[in-house]
Amino acid sequence: MEFTQSKWSLDDLYPEGNKEAFHADIDQLKQKAEAFSAYRSELQPSMDPKRFMEILRDYEVINEISHKLGGYTSLQVSADTQNAAYLSQMVQTRAAITEISNQVMFFELWFRGLSDEEAVPFISNAEGYRYYLSSMRNEKPHTLSEGEEQLINVKNMNGRSAMVNIYNAITNRYVYDLTIDGEVKHLTRGELMSYARSAKREERKEAYEELYKIYANDSNILGQIYQSIARDWDLENQNFRHYNTPISARNLWNDIPDEVVELLLTTCQKNKNVFTDFYRWKKDQLGVDCFDIGYGVDLAIHVNHVAVFKAANHVHDGFNVSDVPQELVPQAFSLAGASYQPCDVAELDGGVDGLLGIIYLRKLGHSFVGHGDYTHIGFDGAERVVGRFRTGFGYCVEQSAFSNIWKSYDSKFHNCLSLLSSLVGRSFI
Repeated sequence: MEFTQSKWSLDDLYPEGNKEAFHADIDQLKQKAEAFSAYRSELQPSMDPKRFMEILRDYEVINEISHKLGGYTSLQVSADTQNAAYLSQMVQTRAAITEISNQVMFFELWFRGLSDEEAVPFISNAEGYRYYLSSMRNEKPHTLSEGEEQLINVKNMNGRSAMVNIYNAITNRYVYDLTIDGEVKHLTRGELMSYARSAKREERKEAYEELYKIYANDSNILGQIYQSIARDWDLENQNFRHYNTPISARNLWNDIPDEVVELLLTTCQKNKNVFTDFYRWKKDQLGVDCFDIGYGVDLAIHVNHVAVFKAANHVHDGFNVSDVPQELVPQAFSLAGASYQPCDVAELDGGVDGLLGIIYLRKLGHSFVGHGDYTHIGFDGAERVVGRFRTGFGYCVEQSAFSNIWKSYDSKFHNCLSLLSSLVGRSFI
C-alpha cells in the first residue's frame, strides 16, 4: 500500500479549524481559572484529602484545556511555518495560557511548600496521581515565591520561547540546492536529509555540505539566538533557582540523579577508544583512505538533531516500577508490530512543502496527570524516515495497548513503558 502524503488533519482537536469551538475553550479556560482561584483559602495542611483530590481534578481539567489549545496552535504552525495568521494565533494563545498559569500556580506552590509529614496524607490517598505529586515536590528546593515564579513565566514566554520561534522561522525558510543526476533540485531540510542517507557516498557528502553551508550563512544570527537561550537557561536555573549545574534542572525533571548522568558521560569519555577503534576497523573493511565523520557521511547511525532537541523537553519524569506487576512489563516487547499496519501508516499526516518532523505534544487530548502523548509523524517520501521516528511508533504501541492501565498502576508504570516503547520502536523498524 503506497503512502500518499497529505496535510495534517487536526479534526481530533477542532474539526475543520472550528474557530467557535476554539474560542469557547478559551472562554471556558478563563472561567475555570477564575473559579479555581477561590480554592486558595481552602488550602490547609489539615484539609480533608478527599477535598484535596477534588481540587486536584479541577486543576487537571484546566491543564487539559490549556494543552489542547496550545497543542492545536503549535501543530498549525508546524504544518505551515510561514503562515502569519497561525503564528499570531499561537503567540496570543500562549500569552493567554501563561496568564491562566500564573493565576492558578498557587496550588502547586502551596503543595511544594508543605513539609514531608504534611504531604504524606495527600499523596497516599491520591491513587493514580502519586507520582505526579511526588515529582512536583522534588522541585521544592528550587521553587521561588509566587510573584517571582509569575515573572519568570512571563519572561520565558517573551524571551526564551520567542527566541525559539525566531530560530524556527529563520531556519524553516531555508531552501537547499542539490544536484542529482545533473538536475538541480530545490529542497526543504527534510527532503535534503533523505539524500544524506543515500546509498551513494557522494550524495551523502554533498547533502551535508549543502546543509552546513546554508546554516553557516546565518551563523552569526543563529549563534546569537543560541547564546541568548543558553544564557537565559543558565541564569535562571543556577543564579535564581540554585541548581548545581545548568543540566541539573533537566536531570531533576527527568528524575535522574546528577551522579547517574555524570557517570554516563564519564564512562563514555573513558571508552572513547571503542568508538575510534571501530571506525579504524570499518575504514579498513571498506577500503577507503579516510572517513568524513565530521559530515556524518560514513556514520553507521544517524541522529536527527531537530527531533532530539524537541524530545529533550518532553522526556517523561522517571523510571520506577516497584509497585507494577512484573508480568506486564515484557508484554511491551510482544506488541512490536501493533502499530505497524497499513491503516495506521496511512493515517499519519505529512506537513506542507515537505516539512518533516515529529512533535510530542505531551498530554494533549489525555489526562494531564495521567501522562498521555499525542504524536504526529511527518514523512518526506524516504523509507528511512520511518526508522528515524521509530520511537514515535513505540509510543503508538504504548498508547494503543496500555491505555487501560494508567489509573490502575499509577503513572509509575507509564515511566517504565515509555522506556520500553522506545526499545519496541527500535526493535521492529
